[in-house]
Amino acid sequence: MVGAGRLRRTGALAEARDADDGAIVQARAAGFLHEEALAHELAGLLCLERGHPHAARHHLRDAHYAYARWGAAAKV
Repeated sequence: MVGAGRLRRTGALAEARDADDGAIVQARAAGFLHEEALAHELAGLLCLERGHPHAARHHLRDAHYAYARWGAAAKV
């Protein structure tokens, strides 16, 4: 996720999206639910910024579910 954020700040948005996707896959595989939720949230926000509401909706919905499973009621 740090790498994706760095890419986002430098304007390399396509690479940032790929890095977000990689972070999601790695977090899920490792069982880091909070990291998966945050990666989905950041990916969703990036999609909104780039004008892709359908993809943003997908990521933000997955972030919502992950935060709920994690027990982050305030975030949900």
